[in-house]
Amino acid sequence: MSKKPEFKDQNIIVGVDDGFAMTKLVVMQGGSIIKQLMIPSRARSGIHGTTSIGAAAQGEIEARYETEGNTFTVQDLSDAESARFDEYPFSPMNRAIITHALRVAGLGGKEVTVATGLPLSMYYRGSEADEAVLTRNPQVDFLYYSNDMIGAGGLLYCLHKGLDVPGQIGLAGFNGVELLDGLPIRLATMDACRLQIGRVAAEIIAGKHSSGTIGGEVIELFPTLQKGDTIRG
Repeated sequence: MSKKPEFKDQNIIVGVDDGFAMTKLVVMQGGSIIKQLMIPSRARSGIHGTTSIGAAAQGEIEARYETEGNTFTVQDLSDAESARFDEYPFSPMNRAIITHALRVAGLGGKEVTVATGLPLSMYYRGSEADEAVLTRNPQVDFLYYSNDMIGAGGLLYCLHKGLDVPGQIGLAGFNGVELLDGLPIRLATMDACRLQIGRVAAEIIAGKHSSGTIGGEVIELFPTLQKGDTIRG
């Protein structure tokens, strides 16, 4: 019988991949990964299942959750409801499954910071994804974008809606493109050295690298965080 990990409440960050088939967690504390977990994304409305009487005394986790007036049983049920629908990331079923995964990971009753994403189909829809996230999850305190172009759109949307950035919500992009210089507030981003990578790769391929090396050389480039004005203090 394995012992569940004991977590301190301070600075627990959980990355969540809430896929249609599986829900995966990566738990980090102090900058290190301390646990990884995966459970089936399977649940059904109502009370069902196999949880036995006295399960709590045996260390089993009760799999029934109530959210927004809906009750769900989260187990690997043969007749589980499909999670393959557009609104799943914002649904009560999604919250029940993620809550169950957090409890299975030993985080029940702990204060954690949860980071999750959106399906690829929700990207490149203008401000639609931003509006959906902020409307259905008003307690979200930070949005991270996969690139600066999308992040710039999100920043302009938040400012248009009168949100206090970064006081009310923090934002960050990725890539460090020069476009950010023209925004009313400097978006935080990560310079991933893509321009330098492209140049060095081209020089190596063309045989014109300063070292004279054609291949087989390890060249280190170091990404730089550009904090901008959108990260909460």
